[in-house]
Order: sequence, then C-alpha cells, then structure tokens
Amino acid sequence: MPLCGFILGILFFAEHIFSAPRVYEDSDTISGSGVQVNYSPINLLQNQSSSGNNFIEGNRVLLTGYLNKEEYSIQAGIGHSNYNAEAVDPINNIRFKLSGKTNFLNISGHYKLSCLDLMCDIEAVQTRPRTIINSNLNAGVSFPEILIKELSIGYIEHSLPYNFDAFYSTANLHMDDFIHRYGFTSEINVGTDLFFLDYQYSRTFLSPKTTGEVVTSIPNGKLTVNIASINYKSKQFSFVIDNLSCRHNSRTYFYNRDLQFSYLFIPEVYFEKYGISAKYIESQNSTYESSVNYARIKFRMIGELDSWPFVSVLESIFVNRLYFRAIGTALANWITFSYNYKNSNWYVNSSLSYIDIRPEFQIDTWEAFFILGGMNRSTLDIRQAGLAFLSIKAEYSLSDITLGVAANQFVPLFVNKFTAAGTGGGGQGVPASGEKKRADGGRWFEFFLKKAI
Repeated sequence: MPLCGFILGILFFAEHIFSAPRVYEDSDTISGSGVQVNYSPINLLQNQSSSGNNFIEGNRVLLTGYLNKEEYSIQAGIGHSNYNAEAVDPINNIRFKLSGKTNFLNISGHYKLSCLDLMCDIEAVQTRPRTIINSNLNAGVSFPEILIKELSIGYIEHSLPYNFDAFYSTANLHMDDFIHRYGFTSEINVGTDLFFLDYQYSRTFLSPKTTGEVVTSIPNGKLTVNIASINYKSKQFSFVIDNLSCRHNSRTYFYNRDLQFSYLFIPEVYFEKYGISAKYIESQNSTYESSVNYARIKFRMIGELDSWPFVSVLESIFVNRLYFRAIGTALANWITFSYNYKNSNWYVNSSLSYIDIRPEFQIDTWEAFFILGGMNRSTLDIRQAGLAFLSIKAEYSLSDITLGVAANQFVPLFVNKFTAAGTGGGGQGVPASGEKKRADGGRWFEFFLKKAI
C-alpha cells in the first residue's frame, strides 16, 4: 500500500484516539457524584510484509471526578496519553514516524436554568516544554411550547500536538509542533419528544500559529461539517436516519530557521456518510440495536520535500528534492448488530460489525536531479477488503463500586487484489478471486474502576 495511505490512516487514528480526551465519553452512565479511573492500551494497524510495515500503539490513563445535580454538573479529570506510529515504504525508501506524549487536565461545567443552557469546557495539555489551552464554550435556549427543543451556538479552540520524523533516502525531517484550529458550532433541534429533527453545523479554521524553534510548520485551512438526522423515539422503539458530510481544505509550509524548504497542499478532502439505525427495548433488561451505513471519502494532494536542510552540500546534489501528488477514493459499507443486557449488578454490551471497503489510490513521485528526474507511479493493488469488528463491554456493580472492562478487535476476513495479468500498463488488472491474507487488524482495551461518593 502506498505511503500516503499509511500516513492518512495514522493521522486519522492518532487524532481521534490519542488526542487529549475529554473527561467523560459516556455521560449517560454517570449520576450523582464520584471518581473513576480508566486505563486503555491500544494496538492498531499491525502489519509487517515485504511491501511495507505499519503500526499504531500506545496507552492512556485517566482519573476523573464528577458531581451531577439537577440544575448543574461539574466534571474534572487528569491523565496521561502516549502513542507511537510508523509506516515504511521500502520501494521508495521512505519511512514515516509519528509519536507523542501528553499530560492533560480538564475541567468542564454545565448549567441549566429554565430555557437557558450553558456549557464550558477548558483543558490544559502539557506536551514536551509547551502547555496548550483548549476550550469549548456553548450557549443554548429551548422553547418546547413552540417545538424548539434546542437552539445553540458555540465556540471551539483546540490544538493537536504531534511529533514526527520523515525519512527519505539520507534525508531526515523532524517536526515537533501542533495543529491549532478554532471556529464555531451551531445546532437546532425541533419537534416533540416522540419525533424531532436535528441539524448541526460547524466551521473551524487551521491557523498559522506555531511554536517550533528550528523546524516549524505553518498550516492554513478550514474544515466544514454538516450533520442532519431524523429521529423517532417511543418507549420501546427508536429509529434514526442520519447524514454527515465534511469538507477539508488546507496547505502547510515547512520552514527551517525561517527559510521555507517544503510544502504540502491538500486541495480537498471530502467525506460523506449515510446511516439508518434502530433500537428495540424488549424488556427492562434487554435491548437490541442494529444499523446500516454507507460512507465515501475522496481526496487529492500535492507536495514537495526538499532535503537541503538535512543533508550535506554534496548529498543535496544527488538527493535534492522529492515531489509527489496523490489522489484517491474509498467506499465503505458496514452493518452492525448489538445486544445490551442489564440487571441490578451487571451491564453487558456486545456488538458485531461487518465492514466492506473498496479503495482506489494512486501516488506519483518524482525527483529533481540537475533539473531532470524520473517519475515513479504507485497504485494500490487492493480492490476490495472485508473485515469484522467485535466489541464487548462488561460492568459489575457492587454497592457503590463498579468494575468494568471493554475489548475491541478488528478481524481481517479477505482481500481481493488486482493481478498483473491484463493490466495493459494502465493499472486496471483482473481481480484475484477471494485471495486470503493473514493479518492482525489490531485491538484496544479499556479497564475502569468507578466509586460513587
């Protein structure tokens, strides 16, 4: 698989899994007051082969406290997270490494009075010698008598720290910086408790703010997200039709001691998702859920990596700069079934998903050598891939203490590839029939202990 595919996957998982988490991910399970400690080891994208190696691994620890009342709630947490990721493309002699260690402190509050709803979330993230302050402010009103369940607007400011090394031939690019974004969110929810419509809109911007000392990155771009859903909810049955779309445009320049040496343009990344889900409450103890989803992602990018800041003058003649451009799409369909069981002491949630992915990816690279250089084209040879996702979560409560464990596992099922026969030089081969491929899809766990006060 081409290097950029690895990089996109690494950045995606790193941002969504390892970015400093909020205090609570499932507020519905929290009531009254108490403390909770969580530990999560993570291993994803484990793969080693002649065509390249890639992996993501890490862990996080989180200690939280909470106080929930009818009119207000206060939550605070302190924790640590770290991760390491690497992708290797031996054909182009390129290696990409991403890593980070962060300590974080989060304090959030929620206040509700009559039709007014206020929320504030402030987070301090310490990574290496820097401290980053993230914030999320939201104010909303509701007028049930005129079918407005929620009308809110908010402001978000968030920074994602990163530390990465990119190796090309003898060149080594080391970055220690963060991606800073800010913007606003809005939401409107209209209808009744039985049937309602919800629409969310947000636009955030990547700012050229940077703190790097020797090698720095200057990003500039924006991300627009639209989320819409139709909801039906009764005592025993609920039904949701949802749609999500987001569009990302950005460009990043890289500097060494205030001199530009490389750039990365992402003209467009577009993602859309459609889903239908249903939930049936059979009894007070048993609940069944199912969902069907379709998603599509499309992107294109260009860039240049110049070796002059990192190699000698003699080497720079032969290893001057690498240009690349990439374009790709991916279609994914998945179906999920889950079952929930709950009694006075136990809560168990189990789910099984089947995921079908159909990617297309092409990357062109060429080098400048005394102005002239050869071009190398790499095309993803995977036509279709299928995998299963297993998840189980169990909690046991005794008096005011709750113990819990969750396990999540990706299971690769098959990979259909293009064969060399019949390509005609255009990269469109004949798909292999159900070629089996043994690989480790990766997993992550979570252990927690909760004590009510």
